[in-house]
Amino acid sequence: MARVSMSKTIPQAAFFVGLGTAILLNAVIGLMNLAGSYPLLSLLPEGFPRQLHIDPHAVGLPTGQLPHPNHWSLLMAFGVPLLWVATRRLPWVLRSGLAVAWLALVATGRSRIALAVAVVGILALVWRWPGRRGWPMALVTTIAAVAWLAAALSILQALRIGALSLNITGGRWAVFGYAFPTVWTWKWIGTGFGMWERWALSPDGLAGYHGAYAGWFSVAHSEPFQLWFELGVLGVLVGACAVATLGRDALVVWRTNDALGHALVAIALMAVLAMWVTIPFRIPVLAMTALVAAARVQVRARAHRPGLQWAPPSEASGR
Repeated sequence: MARVSMSKTIPQAAFFVGLGTAILLNAVIGLMNLAGSYPLLSLLPEGFPRQLHIDPHAVGLPTGQLPHPNHWSLLMAFGVPLLWVATRRLPWVLRSGLAVAWLALVATGRSRIALAVAVVGILALVWRWPGRRGWPMALVTTIAAVAWLAAALSILQALRIGALSLNITGGRWAVFGYAFPTVWTWKWIGTGFGMWERWALSPDGLAGYHGAYAGWFSVAHSEPFQLWFELGVLGVLVGACAVATLGRDALVVWRTNDALGHALVAIALMAVLAMWVTIPFRIPVLAMTALVAAARVQVRARAHRPGLQWAPPSEASGR
């Protein structure tokens, strides 16, 4: 049975168009949120308790269609590789200016994690073999991006005051430290699926240690740490194997001239970095974006390997 080329069977830009549209829509809604307007709340039935849909500390910050400004910022960060690929035919100065403007948009959500991974994503694409003529501009872009990131992080730290600062900065490490004895006791097989939340809300766990943290940390805000807590070293090893497999395929795509593939690799990389200190795989739209990007990286890697050609499952099996 004749095989069919991947380019003829799968719309190459479909994922990018869909994701780009979603990101632009949320960018517009987020800018409206900054102005104190929440258009999505007007869609709720009359008399519905609308205040339940906005955290008190998030009023006046962009949330778009997501429940928290940190999640919105990470979705905006995923747009950085898309913007860089979409503007690849523009002059470098204009292209860099648009990227900086988008990074400023990411910063309006006041998420330092999202801002940091966005800068990592753009620098990974900038330094992908810039060539003899391109490396000076790549170096200038790197210096500017790092300086801009340092200034933005300092400003964002100054804006975090009171309980918000306590819970989002020092709170993480305090919680990890308090959870570590339990993790170590069950280090090999873990405490079981879903046990982190039960531990966090228990008087014998986080709620008893620091009640204010319990509501904030019903999830660990670190995917690997919660995986270790619930499934032990065995679960961590399974997760590490999955990430290693993705990394192997990402290298295959990275070495090609597939510009869209490079953007997919950057998105997957950003999600893997963010998961250490936040929860991208527990927010549906972020999880879907990261997992689809990872899946398409693996499909493209298979297509680029010598001697392999993608075909629909029915044709590959001879049906």
